[in-house]
Amino acid sequence: MALFVKISISNQTIQAIRHGDGNKEELLIADMDHAHDNIHSLVRNYETEREHKGQAITFHPIKTVTINQDGSGSFTLYFPVNIFNGCKGIDANFDDKVHITIKLDMENNTALLIGEERMPEREPDDC
Repeated sequence: MALFVKISISNQTIQAIRHGDGNKEELLIADMDHAHDNIHSLVRNYETEREHKGQAITFHPIKTVTINQDGSGSFTLYFPVNIFNGCKGIDANFDDKVHITIKLDMENNTALLIGEERMPEREPDDC
């Protein structure tokens, strides 16, 4: 099952997208920055392991987005991951990413941000 959140989009952004203005991506990124808490809840669903360890769940600022005049688009959201298991001697830090699809509802000034479907991780096979 894919995860999603709905965010508000400004009328200025909707008009820029409809008319193909050169600053439409910049305006959309600004609207998504204002919806930080909503996007944060989407990332939290991809990275729940860290929440159990008491670590903060964050994501990197959105830098690029693709949006078409019909309101469809996408972007990639990057977030840091820390895996630590003292018993197995594992301590790794890296960035993970999730591809987000955008579906604008231009009549209601909202955007549905739909995350990619993730396959659950398997436990290692016994030898």
